[in-house]
Amino acid sequence: MCKYFFEDTPLVLNAVEQKFPLVRGEGLHHGLEDKPAYFFIDPQGMKGSIEVNIEGPQHFTKNQIERQADATYLVKYTPVEVGLFKIFVKWNQREVPSSPFLACVTNPEKVRVVGGGGGLHALLDHHNILKLTRYAERSSGYHTRDAGPGTLTAVITAPNGTKLPFKLANSNGEQPHLHTLTFSAIYEGEYKIQVYWENHSIPGMPIIARSAAAAPDGPTSSTASRSIEVHGPGLH
Repeated sequence: MCKYFFEDTPLVLNAVEQKFPLVRGEGLHHGLEDKPAYFFIDPQGMKGSIEVNIEGPQHFTKNQIERQADATYLVKYTPVEVGLFKIFVKWNQREVPSSPFLACVTNPEKVRVVGGGGGLHALLDHHNILKLTRYAERSSGYHTRDAGPGTLTAVITAPNGTKLPFKLANSNGEQPHLHTLTFSAIYEGEYKIQVYWENHSIPGMPIIARSAAAAPDGPTSSTASRSIEVHGPGLH
């Protein structure tokens, strides 16, 4: 067996971890269709080149990079479709950690109120007033297929300021984008009904509802039935 020895061995190598800019901002994770979205890139005093590419579900999206007075960079883009967007950020031709970022782009204005089948619109009278029987459940349907990926939520504020219990169900199977909100008024006074898609209010919200007084004998009495008048742009 032959052995070879070299001068100045062994060699000591020092590995230095490459630093990357900080990338932050709401536009990295959320956006609204046809609305500008923003995020920031902070080089932290380092010198280098920045490259940003944004890929939507069907199209690439243009972006603008503007240097700020504090040496950070503002990135602006306007998504023209709903869906999941991939945001690629490179520093000196290398992707920064967590790139590509995934941004969920939605459009709450595309949530449709479904009439019929007990929906609020199907119950309007000729004065555009919704009359409900106190303690009786009523339902309203919302179709979200065209609104992008997200979650439908609701808040119903009772007259005493507390949150009124309700049921918000998703119709799985044949109509996965159909959601049904079911509630009943149990107090006298004014209610505020608000429905959100991915934390953004859908058109026509809030709806203000006012309930009449119930009979002293309670809801089981034959004279206990009263009505609620609901007004708001979401009912027209």
